[in-house]
Amino acid sequence: MPEIGWGDFAIIGARDPAILIMRYDWRNNSVLFVHNLDEKPREISFASGVPGDAGKLLINLLSEDHSRAAGGRHRLLIEGYGYRWYRVGGLDYLLKRREIDNNETGVWGNRDSIASLPMVNMRNSRAFGWAVHPLVSLARSLRP
Repeated sequence: MPEIGWGDFAIIGARDPAILIMRYDWRNNSVLFVHNLDEKPREISFASGVPGDAGKLLINLLSEDHSRAAGGRHRLLIEGYGYRWYRVGGLDYLLKRREIDNNETGVWGNRDSIASLPMVNMRNSRAFGWAVHPLVSLARSLRP
């Protein structure tokens, strides 16, 4: 799931403090994670935060227990310490993926191109700051 490593994230509001809902977005694709941090089962209702029809469908990545929104909201019964991992909008995400904002051609083609990248945003820069990507470090160490 490249959305986790390369994308931005959003915390989806839940009325229950024991529930953590996070969505990662990257290149027109999203994954959503729901975690119950309490030992008691919880019944929750939430909107995915993705506009249009895509946000109405959550495909469970670990089981066949998918979710379709009713009235724009998903409703789940989640067991104590339970979790659900979803792909938002279905499994045709590769067909919907948009190009990266930067020119992709040749960027990873040779070590000089990689080494010339000073820093890569590893996650959401507002939360984690900027870091040197491991490939950049490797390429720099291989320079003559």
